[in-house]
Formats: sequence, structure tokens, C-alpha cells
Amino acid sequence: MDGVSGGSGTNRLVGGAGEDTFGLHGDVETQVVGDNLGDMPDNRKEPISSESGENKRNPMNDDHYGYDAGYASDQQALENDRQSIPIVTMEKDRIDALKSGDPAIFQIERNPKADNERKFWEKPSLGYDAVKEHDRTIEKMAEKHKVDPDLIRAVMWAENARGHWYGANDFLDRIGFSDTVMPMNINPDEWASLIEKQGDRLENPLDNIEAATILIKRIGQRIEGPTDAAKIGSIWNFSGREKTSDFGEYIGRLYKDRPWNKDRPDG
Repeated sequence: MDGVSGGSGTNRLVGGAGEDTFGLHGDVETQVVGDNLGDMPDNRKEPISSESGENKRNPMNDDHYGYDAGYASDQQALENDRQSIPIVTMEKDRIDALKSGDPAIFQIERNPKADNERKFWEKPSLGYDAVKEHDRTIEKMAEKHKVDPDLIRAVMWAENARGHWYGANDFLDRIGFSDTVMPMNINPDEWASLIEKQGDRLENPLDNIEAATILIKRIGQRIEGPTDAAKIGSIWNFSGREKTSDFGEYIGRLYKDRPWNKDRPDG
């Protein structure tokens, strides 16, 4: 696995530190990404009251990111915010943006040639076992960081089913030879800082899963569609990805099929 994104013999990804905002405005799902786009009082413009001509706060407009609803619709305000956010394509720049929490947009398209089918070395039973073993922690971290727990399950399943290296991965983790650590197959040198534990090996599953959860959330907040598992999985696998990969589409299939809710698979 490379030391950049997250992924079964592949790269690791990143996360960020600020809270980004999503919502439905005018029946359209929108997202505003980054730490500095919050509802700060100094950024609000107060509408003119039709009754007195004085500036008065309209409580219905408090969460419109500093735009007066009298001058711009909610959707236009959010679009204006989004237009000010840079589109980031280079791997290093994406990593930097995610680690710092800076606003960024990651554009990624579906690749019709990407293959989500089972590989000959894949062991789905290992994915099933990992998810079942850590399901309580998954639920806990998903609730804490407001992430769909099935996104975490899909990534964990994929990493364990395809990143096992024929049983050698756990052994390499234990002797400190591997750059990445299960159960999320995450690179601690890069991403322990996401939970303020720089230098930690993330061998504690709680820390390991929490760092990965933040990472998954940050990827989702910087793409179009915060629960598009195939796109999230592709960038998790390699942060510079601009088209979905086999591994990403595999994560997308797992998210759709939810095999952890079924019987334990053979193999």
C-alpha cells in the first residue's frame, strides 16, 4: 500500500479538521466545504424590515451563510460560496487540503471500464469477520462524526477482503513492517494526526477506525455526492483519482449490497 490514501495494497487517503455543511435547499442537495464557511455572526447581513426600515434579524435567514435572502435566493447564495472554493486535482494538493481542513472540491467521474467484480485473491469471509468484530465501534464512530456507518463497513470489508495478502497482513502489522494498519488498513504516519495522535501506530482499533471515519467523511464532503461510495472508495484508494477505479467501484457495490447483513460468505 502506498503511503498516501487508504487501500488494500494501494494508497491511503486523508481527512480534515473542520466541519463542512450539507443540506437540501429548494429540493436540491448542496454542500459547502471547509472550516471557514460557517454561520458566523459577523458574516450575516440583516434584512431591512418592511415595517420600520431598521435592520432586524430575520430568524428564517440565520443559516444562509452570510447572504441576505432579500438579495439572493438560498440556492444562489450556496452556489456563490461553492464558486469561491478551489477545484483541486493534484494528489499532494488534495492531501494538503484534507489534512488542513481547507475548503476544496475534488472532481471525479465514473469510469465505465472500472470492474467491481470479485478478484481471484479476494476473501469476502475476512471482510465479513472484520465488520462483525468491529461493528460496535463502527456505530460509535459513525454517530460521533455523523457518517453513514455503511460507508465505514464497505471500506473495512474491502480492505480486509482484498488487502489481506494471503494472511500476511496481520503478521506484518504486529512486527511493525507494514506501512498500514488493519482493520481499516490506514497509514498511521499520515493520518494519526486526524485524531491528534501524531506518532501513534493506530493499533488500537478504536483509534484506527476513528481516523478512518474522519478520512471517509472528509472525502465525501469534497466530492459531489457525500455518500457516493464508489467515488469515496476511489479517492480513499488514491487521493489523486479523477475517475473511479476497480477498488472504488467494489466499495460502491459493497455499499449497495450490504453483505454484512447476510450470511457469512464462503472463501
